[in-house]
Amino acid sequence: MDPNAAADPTTAATTFIQQVIDASHLNNPTTPGTAGGQSFDDPNVLSPDEDKSKLYLQPADQNGVPVFNFALAKVHCISLADANHVQVFFRLRQTQVTYAGYDCDPNHPDAPGWYRRTSNSASEPVPLAGIISGDYVTVPCFAVPRIDSTADSMAHQPTDTDNIRDFTTIGGAEVDHFYGCWIDINQPDHRLPVTVPSANQDGPFSDPNNPPVALKAALARNLHLCLLAEIDYDQTPIPLGKDPSNWDKLAQRNIAWSDAASAQAVTTFEVRPSPALPAGQTPDELMIDWTNTPANRSAQIYLPAVNAADVLAMADRIYTTHRLTRVDDHTLGCATGGLTTYPFPSAAIATMPACCQWIFQRDCPKARCTPSRCAKSPTPRPQRRPHRRRSRPAAPAPPSRHRQKSPGGRSWERFSSPSPCAAKTRYCPPKSVTSRC
Repeated sequence: MDPNAAADPTTAATTFIQQVIDASHLNNPTTPGTAGGQSFDDPNVLSPDEDKSKLYLQPADQNGVPVFNFALAKVHCISLADANHVQVFFRLRQTQVTYAGYDCDPNHPDAPGWYRRTSNSASEPVPLAGIISGDYVTVPCFAVPRIDSTADSMAHQPTDTDNIRDFTTIGGAEVDHFYGCWIDINQPDHRLPVTVPSANQDGPFSDPNNPPVALKAALARNLHLCLLAEIDYDQTPIPLGKDPSNWDKLAQRNIAWSDAASAQAVTTFEVRPSPALPAGQTPDELMIDWTNTPANRSAQIYLPAVNAADVLAMADRIYTTHRLTRVDDHTLGCATGGLTTYPFPSAAIATMPACCQWIFQRDCPKARCTPSRCAKSPTPRPQRRPHRRRSRPAAPAPPSRHRQKSPGGRSWERFSSPSPCAAKTRYCPPKSVTSRC
C-alpha cells in the first residue's frame, strides 16, 4: 500500500507500517525481513549512506509530496526455550545523546524519567511521554494510530499489537522478528504542550494557557534527535541504569533531519560524565570529528555545568598542545578541522546538556553527523601522554552501541559535525536489538 494514496494520513501511514511488519514475518519464513520484494538487510533499501536515506520534519517535501517517516527494528533471539509476548517500544528523544540509561522503576513505572510507561485498559504495557524537570523529553511512536491526547489520556493508548511477537525457538538457533513504527513527528496534529502541566501530565490537554502543539514544536530542540528501542519481555526485565552500550534489550540511533542551510550552525546534545575517577586516571573527553568541514573556522562549545577554567587547566595538564581557548565562564572556543578533544570533569549527575556552535561560509561542503556512544574506560593512564596529531582516523566512527578506545585505554564520547549546508540527512534504523533469553 502506498501511504500517499489514502486521504487520511494516520490510516495510510499506520496501515503501511503494519503491512511491512506483517509481510516481514509471513512472506517467506526461511528468509524473514522481506516485504514487497525488498529486504531489511539490503543496503539499497535501508541504506547506511546519508545521501540515500533521509527523514523530514515537514509533512511534505520540496515538491509538495507528503512524506511519512518510519522506523524498523530487527530483534534476535537465541534460546532453547520459547519467548512469548515480546514487545518493542520506540521512543523519540529531544536531542542526540551519548547516554540513554534505563530509568523506569518497576514499582513506579509512570514516575518522571525517559522510559515512563503504564498499563492500558487491556492490562498491556504502553509507553508514555518521558518527563524530566518539567519538560517532555521523549515521546513514544507506534504502528497503530496515536491516541488523540486533546480528548483522552495517553495512558489509554491502544495496544500496539503488531509490535508484539512470539519467538518459537529452533534448537538454540537464532530466530529473528521485525518491529516498526510510524515516526509522526512531522505531522501537524496537536499532541503535547510545550510545558508539562501540573495536572493531567499525560492528557487530555485542554488548557488554553498551555495548549497542545505539534510534536515537533513540543519535542524537537535540534535537527538531531535520538530514537530509542526497548525490548519488553517479562522474563528478563531491564535493570535500572543499563543503557544501549551494555544491555542487549536497548538500542539507540541518532537521527539527522532534512534540511538545513545557514552560515551559522548550532547543535545541542547531552554527555554523560563519569561520577568519579580513580587517582591518576585522565578525565573523560568529548571528541569532535569535523570530517570534511572547512578547517580553521570559528567554533564554540558550551557546557553550562562545566567551568571553562577547569577544562583549560586539564587540557594544559594532559595535552602537549591543544586549540581550546576561553570565551566565557562556561564556553570554550576552538578552530574546526581534524579532531577536537575536550576534557571535562567527573560529576555526580546523570547527563550534562551541551551546545556546539560554528560559523562557515555558505559554500562549505557537506559533512555528516554520526553520533556514537562510547563507554568510559576504567584503565588508569599517566596524566601526561605524547601529543596525538589531530587528523581524521583511517577507520570510520563506530556505531552507537560500540566502544572505541585509544591504544592506551582511554575512551571518548564522540560525535561528528553536521554541516549547515548539508541538504540530505538520514535515519539510521536500530537494526540489531538483541534478545538473549
